[in-house]
Amino acid sequence: MKLLTTLSAASLLLASGASFADKTDAISVNYDCEERTCSFQQPIVEGRAVSWYIVSQTAGNPGLQITSPSGDVLVKTSVFSTDLSNKSIGDFTAPETGWYTFTFTNMNQVARDQATITNMWGETVSQTFQFAGEDWTDGDYNDIFAVISWFKTKG
Repeated sequence: MKLLTTLSAASLLLASGASFADKTDAISVNYDCEERTCSFQQPIVEGRAVSWYIVSQTAGNPGLQITSPSGDVLVKTSVFSTDLSNKSIGDFTAPETGWYTFTFTNMNQVARDQATITNMWGETVSQTFQFAGEDWTDGDYNDIFAVISWFKTKG
């Protein structure tokens, strides 16, 4: 029933051009990483301003790739740093509406959380997704930290 409700709400919001929430629960850990690659999908509406910020504390050279629903690579970056000194920061405008894929490389597990900001009329104006990755077995989840946000309008 939850899946049906989520799909119905997403379909209605997609058709109306409004923003919509995530298809998963707010906090999750992706234990299904394959060959040290962890992927998540998030819906984003065309025209949204999207930004990212990434740091790492590992010698393992973790990376992030953001792919559009049609398969175009919009972001491909890596952050090699053992002391948070190397960062990756950037932005783009979502070229289409649909499920964007966030792929983390050189990770065994990635934990995920999100926050949604609404205005005084109850409209969602921003969503932020944070990811913390583990590349070994010490469980510190500080090997990559990424924040990806979208905003309903730019400027």
